[in-house]
Amino acid sequence: EEQVAATDASGNHGGADLATLQAELLEAQANFTMAEALLEGGDFAGALEVLRELESMLLFDCPSLVVRMGRCYLGLGETSRAMHAAATLLRRDPTDVEALLLRAEAQFESIEEHIDGGKWEEQVGAALKSIRQALQYDPEHSAAAKLRRQMRGHMDLVRQIQAASAGGEWRRMEELLTGLLTRPPSAGSSGGGLP
Repeated sequence: EEQVAATDASGNHGGADLATLQAELLEAQANFTMAEALLEGGDFAGALEVLRELESMLLFDCPSLVVRMGRCYLGLGETSRAMHAAATLLRRDPTDVEALLLRAEAQFESIEEHIDGGKWEEQVGAALKSIRQALQYDPEHSAAAKLRRQMRGHMDLVRQIQAASAGGEWRRMEELLTGLLTRPPSAGSSGGGLP
C-alpha cells in the first residue's frame, strides 16, 4: 500500500504521523477486543487493567470504555465506582441505555437492606425504574429486557420467602433459600448476583 505523505508549511511530513496513528488505532482495537474477552470470561481485574491502559491513551473519553470499566467494577464488587461510572455517562447523555443498565445493576447490587424491610423493595424499585427508562429509549434492547425479567424474578422469590416466613412455613422457606443459594450465577451482562 502506498503511503501519501502530506507536507505542511514547516516541511513536516504528516504521513509518518498518520501511519503511527493507524498503528495505535489497530493496537487499541486489539486491546479493546482482548478486554472484552477478559470481561466476558469473568477476569474483571485483567479487563480493568487493559481498559485503564486504553483510557490513558487514545480512548480517554469513550463512553463504551467507561461502561465496560463500570462492568468490571461491578464484577469486583466495587458498586460505588460502578455507580460513579454510570453517573458520569448519564450526565453526558441521560438517554444512554448502557449507562442506565449499569446504574440499575449497581443499584441492585449495592442494596444493604434486609429483605424483610420495606426499604429493600424501595431500592429494588429504583433499580427497576432505571431499567424501565432504558427500555423507553430502546424497547428492543434484549439485555435490558432480560435484566428486568431477572430482577422481577428475584423480587418474586423474595416475596415468596417473606410469605413463608410470615406464615411460619420454615421448610418452604428453607427450600426457597436453598434454591436461591444453589442457583448458578446470573448470565447477565455483569456476571453479578441476579438470580
